[in-house]
Amino acid sequence: MKKATGRKPGGQPGHSFHQPHRFPPGQLQDVVHHLPEICKGCVGSLPKGASEGLPDPEWYQVVEIPRSLLEVTEHQSYPRCRPNCQEITWGEIPGEITRHWFCPRLAGLIGYLSGSPHVRKRGSEAVLEQVFGLPVALGSISNLELTEALVNPYFKVLAWVRQAASKNVDEPGWKMRGKKAWPLAMASVCHAAFQIGFNRGKPALQALLGGNPVGVFGSDRWWAYPLIPTCLRQLCWPI
Repeated sequence: MKKATGRKPGGQPGHSFHQPHRFPPGQLQDVVHHLPEICKGCVGSLPKGASEGLPDPEWYQVVEIPRSLLEVTEHQSYPRCRPNCQEITWGEIPGEITRHWFCPRLAGLIGYLSGSPHVRKRGSEAVLEQVFGLPVALGSISNLELTEALVNPYFKVLAWVRQAASKNVDEPGWKMRGKKAWPLAMASVCHAAFQIGFNRGKPALQALLGGNPVGVFGSDRWWAYPLIPTCLRQLCWPI
């Protein structure tokens, strides 16, 4: 059990005051003006307009989420028929709309939940239903994993790391589908790229490096790293 410090709860004497974050005017849905009516000095009525030389108004913001966090757009396809023709023609809903059910921001939220805070699929399902009021199947969440959307950005980052003047490489342990695997990693100051596979030998390292190695590589003494020329390697110095 943690020992009692004897101090009162809350902010301690001498601690610095942290001003609350103030949302800019563009993010405000409403501004409520509170005007004084009676002067505290002479108890007379105060003018509604501001006088010169007065300080700026003080502010206090309250934050709430809207009752509905969903924006739902329904696309309706209408049938039409000419008077002298029995053929019914339907209005066509564009393919870029029928191709998906979730729009980009919602798909991005699901990708964020599974990627950054590592929320499991059932957790994402619960957040969408209980917070947003959106019932969704687990299969739909799986289909929204952003693998295809990240292909081009991934290869851009990989190219940047390959061309960086200095970077570090490593191959920590990993589990993939219950089997032992390795995420071969290469990281520069600004970017990091990973390739996860069941092998961490020279073929896997060559796939990560691409063509001829460029720049200086920091690494340990794993047997595959001599694939990188000695003049381009900075070995780690374990103590």
